[in-house]
Amino acid sequence: VALVALTVGAGAILFASGNFDPDFEPNYPGDVPFEDIGAMFATLGGIALLFAVGAFAMQVFMLRGAFETVDGRVPKYSTFFRVNRWGSLIGVYVVTFFLSLIVTLPGMALFIAGMVMSANGSESAAALIPVGYLVLLVLSFFIMPITAAMPLLVIDGRASALDSPVVAWRLVKPQYW
Repeated sequence: VALVALTVGAGAILFASGNFDPDFEPNYPGDVPFEDIGAMFATLGGIALLFAVGAFAMQVFMLRGAFETVDGRVPKYSTFFRVNRWGSLIGVYVVTFFLSLIVTLPGMALFIAGMVMSANGSESAAALIPVGYLVLLVLSFFIMPITAAMPLLVIDGRASALDSPVVAWRLVKPQYW
């Protein structure tokens, strides 16, 4: 229900703030039905931020309920909202973002280089696009078990935001493959 309300509300805000004309017919490629492109992107950025905060909160609440169940307690409605580590949780998601970014940077660099060189007319550079994408996928799969465990360790209180990558690696390493 919350996601449907966010989606409908976001669409209403976007079109209400952008002075959208439903009878618009483009005269050239790239012509958009908004008078102010900046306002459109600002609204989209605000909506993306709203969705990110909502998704973050829902994930924390669901994990909180899951930990109650794993601990052998029957979660009540109020149990999901009893979170006292908000600072650490925000921190672990920031650490997770930067760790994922650093690990996947080589694949992204190859992919972007292939796109740019291909757009500039280099046909042989087009081979960098699938290679970069493959490297990006392999590196993402490599880091995924570690980054998936990091928020769980922080919610459970076993690690701080900065210690979570090391603790997660210690837990994942014996069963990695």
